[in-house]
Amino acid sequence: MARPFSWALGLAIGVTFALEAADAQAALRCGRRLVNEGDSALRLRSYCGEPDDIHRYSDVRALFDLDGRRLERITFIENWIFLRGEGDLPRIVRLEDGVVTAIEVAGFVVRLVGEDSPERCRRQLFDLQRTSIAEVRITCGPPHQRDHWQEELVAKVDDIGEVRRLITRERWLYNFGPNHLVRLFEFANGRLLEQRTGDRGF
Repeated sequence: MARPFSWALGLAIGVTFALEAADAQAALRCGRRLVNEGDSALRLRSYCGEPDDIHRYSDVRALFDLDGRRLERITFIENWIFLRGEGDLPRIVRLEDGVVTAIEVAGFVVRLVGEDSPERCRRQLFDLQRTSIAEVRITCGPPHQRDHWQEELVAKVDDIGEVRRLITRERWLYNFGPNHLVRLFEFANGRLLEQRTGDRGF
């Protein structure tokens, strides 16, 4: 069971359905042991302990052949985040069906003591497409308002027919009071697509 961070950190693959972080790495070191892509969730937990947070969701991948028959495959995805202490870069581990498929070094440093989350969020400019929900969540805290919906992406593939993928979209709003502008973030499958400021808060 994840340690109590009261955040539901969301990480996911981008719209291209691949981990697009520039700071991906092949292994995660926990003490004197290494966790690699292809290792099991059991080994990851045994070597590195409980993550600071886990986000779970499923990805439905549907293919339509030339005869119109629908073939579906459900992949169960977990994203584990290890904060690794103040001043260190967190590690984000993606698992599909219980197997490690990607390990990412987050592009931010955790400061748990002596920092004000609203102030940190107001001045932070995130890198689009390479920033995860986890990075925004840790920097800004939980949003004051969260909208969540799904969209279907349809692509034509030669000799296969149609490929349909479900995209999970989220819109987060942060309201820091009447003296500051609200901040809005939009995500697709856990990757930041847009960030902007709105009117003054309330």
